[in-house]
Amino acid sequence: MSPTPRTFVHIGLQKTGTSYLQSVFWQSQDALVGQRLAMLPATKRQTFRVMLATRDRARPGVDGPEVTDALSRLRSGLDEALAAGTADRFLLTEESLAPATAAQSRRLVEHLGRTEVHVVLTVRDLARQVPSVWQQKVTARRRYTYDKYLAAVERRGRRARDFWASQDLPAVMERWGSAVSADRIHVVTVPPVGADPGLLLERFCSVLDVDPGSLDAGVPRSNVSLGLVQTELLRRVNVELGGRLRRREAYRAVGKMYLGKRVLSAQQGAPARLPRRLEEWCRSVSESHVDAVRAGGYAVVGSLDDLLPAPSAFADDPQHVTDAEVAEAAARAMATMLVHPPPDRPRPRR
Repeated sequence: MSPTPRTFVHIGLQKTGTSYLQSVFWQSQDALVGQRLAMLPATKRQTFRVMLATRDRARPGVDGPEVTDALSRLRSGLDEALAAGTADRFLLTEESLAPATAAQSRRLVEHLGRTEVHVVLTVRDLARQVPSVWQQKVTARRRYTYDKYLAAVERRGRRARDFWASQDLPAVMERWGSAVSADRIHVVTVPPVGADPGLLLERFCSVLDVDPGSLDAGVPRSNVSLGLVQTELLRRVNVELGGRLRRREAYRAVGKMYLGKRVLSAQQGAPARLPRRLEEWCRSVSESHVDAVRAGGYAVVGSLDDLLPAPSAFADDPQHVTDAEVAEAAARAMATMLVHPPPDRPRPRR
């Protein structure tokens, strides 16, 4: 008797090694075919469109049928793959699915209804998540300071609404638990700092029943990170930009990818950490997340202790950046930009 086909929906959480895992799986599709696992849908761009359609983020008059019809296309693609008989397991991975509402998650699962759907969450300790997400927001043109962002996260203020939509682990599990049973929700913990670099991939593959040794893991293991000083410099550039360079694609090309990831990341500045004053708060929230996982009956891969913050994750200094530090980083960045100017960008079509 042939096994029941399964679809694994990897929903993040964001900043938990998702880019690394996705890169490994997208470039290892030949090896996956031999293990009867296929990526669903067929491309990363189509996967992003599925996320937009699932979360009702299609923009009327802007997004075409590629987005508005993405869920029906997903169902058709799954039907074709099942009819071909070349795979009995499928992986859909998009970290921006975590904030989906209960109704949205049920709708996505319904479109995968010909298979047994499992939900996979990769999760990391909160002490590393908060500064990492602030940096990500700044590279997406946000302008709030680190101190203001920390305050918003702690009190769950307006600026941190999207943070908690993606990082409130008990709430994410509860929403997706309305679509699949608890035993089909897999919580994969991200190993602590200093662990074997390949351990996260091994844990993730164990859920999918994939041999990690067969995959092409020759990709960067994480997004390029900026130091605290360098992130503050980019934040000030965002403030100075004001209403200029408003096109999302234009800023991404020169602000995020060139200035941020190419120029400023090369300075290898010390990363932001949580100030010591937030250690008790962070540990309390983290323990509540661990308790929710234990009580929920979810399938855990790794150790739940990985979700508890290490004392070294906190800084005894207040994590303030001086004007002199920003000026030095700016001078180094400008020198780099003179030597390595940005590549010419094609003019956008009207």
